[in-house]
Amino acid sequence: MDIIVPKLYEDMQGGILVEWHKEVGDEIESGDEIFSIETEKSVFEIEAEDDGKLTAILVDGGSKVKTLDVVGRLE
Repeated sequence: MDIIVPKLYEDMQGGILVEWHKEVGDEIESGDEIFSIETEKSVFEIEAEDDGKLTAILVDGGSKVKTLDVVGRLE
């Protein structure tokens, strides 16, 4: 399952993925904070929508991302 940058408000275009709170191989439960994203409005903690194991981090902390970009994978 892909982990994407959610659209957090109507005119959100993207932001900066500040940091990952989990590492590849970590077990994740729905509701766990998995990464932070900074937008023009604020810094948001993004929560997992499903349970699983983080199998890939595709975008490093400090990188610019767009809304709906795939940034990681959950198995």
